[in-house]
Amino acid sequence: MSKRLRRTIFAERKGRFIVQKTVLLGMSGGVDSSVAVHLLQKQGYKVIGCHLLFTEDSSKDSASALRALHTADKFGIPLIFSDRRELFRERVTDAFCRMYAEGLTPNPCIMCNTHAKFVSLAEEADKAGAELIATGHYARTENTPGCVKLMRAPTRKDQTYFLYRVPSEILARTVFPLGDFTSKDEIRAIGRTLGLEAAATPDSQDICFIPDGDTGAFLSSRLPKIKNTGDILDIGGNKIGTHNGIFNYTVGQRKGLGAFGKPMYVSRINAADNTVTVCTSGERFTDTVRAHLLKCINGDFPSEAFSAEIMIRSTAFPVKAAVTVCGDVMTAKLEKPVFSPCPGQSAVLYNGDTVIGGGIIF
Repeated sequence: MSKRLRRTIFAERKGRFIVQKTVLLGMSGGVDSSVAVHLLQKQGYKVIGCHLLFTEDSSKDSASALRALHTADKFGIPLIFSDRRELFRERVTDAFCRMYAEGLTPNPCIMCNTHAKFVSLAEEADKAGAELIATGHYARTENTPGCVKLMRAPTRKDQTYFLYRVPSEILARTVFPLGDFTSKDEIRAIGRTLGLEAAATPDSQDICFIPDGDTGAFLSSRLPKIKNTGDILDIGGNKIGTHNGIFNYTVGQRKGLGAFGKPMYVSRINAADNTVTVCTSGERFTDTVRAHLLKCINGDFPSEAFSAEIMIRSTAFPVKAAVTVCGDVMTAKLEKPVFSPCPGQSAVLYNGDTVIGGGIIF
């Protein structure tokens, strides 16, 4: 286990005082946060559980809420239910729809972590008198005076890409008990050993507020003013087809475009004129990525050009880049071309395993 998780406790013997840190743990009802209770208790923390109600169909009687409650009962910890549905709707669901209407493809997990999940946990921790918060994310943090490091977990499940925009002051009080594990199989095995109901639950593949996975239908119902048809253009501006609503497309997409006699990919979505521009396979790569709405984990980005590794998708491999930051715009010149950077997604910078920061691709 990492130093971050070592028990901060002194024996209550012969006049010595016990100091046991209290941590408020976000409990979704899944295996990761369920096993996290056990790991935190093992490290000596006093754990308080918190189940956040985010989506419109959230309730204390939902399957996930009941799993969280059963886990809390098993380990003898209190479980708080926090209704954050209004916050989630405004800062995540509505913003998600608005960005699609602007021709962007947002990452809802990053939006949630930034504006809903961690802020809510920090507020609930303050109410409960807990110094720390914790989640079941696969990530690590390390604190030094005036600085917090967000670092990759040693697993392909690493989730630091989704956490780079979390406010630094909240990261500084966050514990990630799964951060040193190398695979989710280890976590499931621990869950089975402990007899946790959550150990058998499958990983969620859908956006939590679109449980049926039909993003197009979800957006169509919430964006009634968006036209359902428009022109598909080639990169020369010539009409070559018809699309069925810009919210059904994302940059880099190949499927669902129609037949053009050769593979074509979405290269641009223009909400202003309701068009989707497509290109051939050879035109979909670029060696330059630009981003704005920047977030640096500690302080500001260097004023001079610097080297870093960049990830433009959560599933992408990091690529070496020369990075310059001017005001609120970051330009990364990549060592090798990457596939279709997608406006609305995040470009996240790393120095080895440490997250530097990032921004929203435009």
